[in-house]
Amino acid sequence: MAREIRAGGLNMSNEIRAREADAERQRRDKYQRRKKKEEAQQDFMTKALSTSLKTYKKQKVAEARWEDFKPYMVFDNRALQDILVKRPTTREELHDVFGLGRKKFRDHGPDILRLVRENELLRSLNNWREAKAKERGLTACELFSDKALEAILKKRPATEEELRNIHGLKSKIGGMGQDILEDILEIVRST
Repeated sequence: MAREIRAGGLNMSNEIRAREADAERQRRDKYQRRKKKEEAQQDFMTKALSTSLKTYKKQKVAEARWEDFKPYMVFDNRALQDILVKRPTTREELHDVFGLGRKKFRDHGPDILRLVRENELLRSLNNWREAKAKERGLTACELFSDKALEAILKKRPATEEELRNIHGLKSKIGGMGQDILEDILEIVRST
């Protein structure tokens, strides 16, 4: 009889462990699903700004004169998230970002504002692309790709020839190059 109790106790223990492991697996799966959902909700522009800010942090760490300089010393992840949410475009708005004290504001504020403004230009270009694609019965990426959009932002073409030289645009813009160029130049000037 004692054997049965012990055996029953072992079975109960294994059953409890199995349930706990299953519950842990479910929590982990739920976390991963939530994380994927949050990532999917980030639009192209938010991802672009996030990538720009993270690249900036890495660049500043690489430029640092001392070994123990860490990325969080530029700004931490909470400040990064706050920048992504608030998208400050003025010094006053940047002062409201969590974790940017006077020194970080002085050292990195102008660069952060520049990156946010560039991202807003990217957002404007993307909105324009989506509207033009809809007019033509296309998807935005059928008009031209995200990489081409980023190249427009980086190169800021001033002539139709410069626009045509952007990889991914030459064959797509065809006869509408001048219209696109005029619209793009207007967007670039306005932001």
